[in-house]
Amino acid sequence: MHGQFSFHIWSRSFSFTTICAATYPLTYAGITSLVPQLRNSTVFACILWGLTHFAYHHLLTAAARYLRNQFGLLKAESPRKRLTPRQVLEWKLTAALALIGRESAIFLGSSDRAEQPWLAPSWPKMPSWKGFLLIHVFIVVMDLIFYTSHRIQHNNRFLYKWVHSKHHEMHLPTTVSALYDSLFEKTFNSFLQIYLTSFLVPMPFWHMHFAAYGIFFAEILGHSGVRTHLTPPYTPILDFFDCAITIESHDLHHRFTRSNFGKQTMLFDRMFGTFMESHETNQKESASNSVEMEPATLFDGKDSKVKEVTEPPVVDDSIMVL
Repeated sequence: MHGQFSFHIWSRSFSFTTICAATYPLTYAGITSLVPQLRNSTVFACILWGLTHFAYHHLLTAAARYLRNQFGLLKAESPRKRLTPRQVLEWKLTAALALIGRESAIFLGSSDRAEQPWLAPSWPKMPSWKGFLLIHVFIVVMDLIFYTSHRIQHNNRFLYKWVHSKHHEMHLPTTVSALYDSLFEKTFNSFLQIYLTSFLVPMPFWHMHFAAYGIFFAEILGHSGVRTHLTPPYTPILDFFDCAITIESHDLHHRFTRSNFGKQTMLFDRMFGTFMESHETNQKESASNSVEMEPATLFDGKDSKVKEVTEPPVVDDSIMVL
């Protein structure tokens, strides 16, 4: 699991197993056998799959904890914020609703939705190589939508204050902060992004589901702060062009706020000049395919143009301090 390749194999198997776990009650056994009326209920399917997605979040958090114990945290000298019990309760309720909304977007946006494949008595199938190419396109297009909206929110005082500032209360993110945001942002990130992308890149249900799990995988580990170089499992082509996002990429966005606006790729940050190079986790592949660390050499305090945020951004009616 320490190597990039083995990590990708593990993550794809992990996603496939989780999807199967959600499929089982809807097909051959479980709740639908006890209450047959639920077998044809799309609403029930959205709720069940959304809660399974939420369980997937907790499993990924456990995986991130394992990686943290192996490699440590980025900017280890600074503690990462922990939520209060009240904030944790609010987060669990809103995060579960957000993931049910994400599943609704998949159900409504899939190109074969008229056939209701999520209700058919069959197990999910891994996408073919053409399917994986389509997933690449879907994720890149969705990231363009996210990059654009994300950058606008940072550049507009009103939108930052009322929409995005809550997410940046954690200037050193954790896996919880992937879904720690305002109600509008939850709606946009969890439902509208996927639904809009489905019109631009139509995909069948199972393809969309694998894409969604790959997207969520990048979101959770991207906020984990683990000090290692790992890229998302469903976009290996982007690795070849050095446009894949890493854990440190989004960590740097939270710390410096004017760079690395993408959340699934670094393609558009490289295209539009907002990319910031990782400096704690430069990759070195050894013969055993393990990941080694190199010390930071880039931002050592000599560059006066780069200023790190050491407290959550302060926002008032007159000025936005980033």
